[in-house]
Parts: sequence; structure tokens; C-alpha cells
Amino acid sequence: PHTRPTSNCRPDNCACGKTITLSPEQMAWTRQRHIWGTTTWAADYGRRAAVESGNAEIKTHRLHIDRGFTRVLGTTKNSVLLAFALAGLNHTLLRAWHAKRDLPDPWAALTGEPQETDRTLPRPRTRARRRTTTLTDLINGPPPG
Repeated sequence: PHTRPTSNCRPDNCACGKTITLSPEQMAWTRQRHIWGTTTWAADYGRRAAVESGNAEIKTHRLHIDRGFTRVLGTTKNSVLLAFALAGLNHTLLRAWHAKRDLPDPWAALTGEPQETDRTLPRPRTRARRRTTTLTDLINGPPPG
């Protein structure tokens, strides 16, 4: 209710404008290991981004692994099926990486299949241009000619 104060702050004893600092020993697990913006920080952050990207590929974008992904009982059976699923995902990601850069398929080179030399990319689709009209054209009908 409006009758209660919003804080315990009093004019004679107020800590609203104070900054609390912690030493490195206190709550060390919440602090960053490296200074932001340095090369070592960028390497750590890049590693984390790569792991999160891999998790997203596994859980959301390509594989959709969640509860009920495999329909067998037992840790060993599930482990084997998940190993095959992750190997398939690696195969798909590798082929997608090479296809995006228009490089030859690494699996074709490994198995001795002939390489595709004539890669014709589809033409980009273009939208039909909109005819420019004015309000008077719409009222008076189409222009002559």
C-alpha cells in the first residue's frame, strides 16, 4: 500500500549512492578470468560461442535432440544411438560448410567419386517491379498510349 515506505533508506544513514567492490577472493566464480577486450578474453569468449553454437545445432537447428529423441531403454543403447546421431550431424555440418564456400565435397574425394566441376548456381529470384501510379491515374483511368 501507499502507506508503506519503498525502502529503509533514511537521510542520515543512506547507502543508495555507494559502490560496493569485492576483492578477487570473494565470489571468485562470478568474476571474469581475463580483462575484457584482451586477446585471451576473446579466445575464451570465442570458445564459449562455439560451444553454444554447437549446442544450438544439436538441440534446435538441425538435430532436435530432446526427451524422446531415441525410443530405446538403457544407457548403453541410448549412448550408441546418440553417437550415431552426432556423427551424422558432424557429416551434415561438414558438407554444409564446404557447400557454402563452393568447395569440393570432402567425402567424394575420400571415397574416390568424381568431383563435380560444373556447378551452376540458380539465378537469384527477382521481384516484379511495381508500376508507378498516381492518384489521378487511378481516378481518370490508365494514361493514353
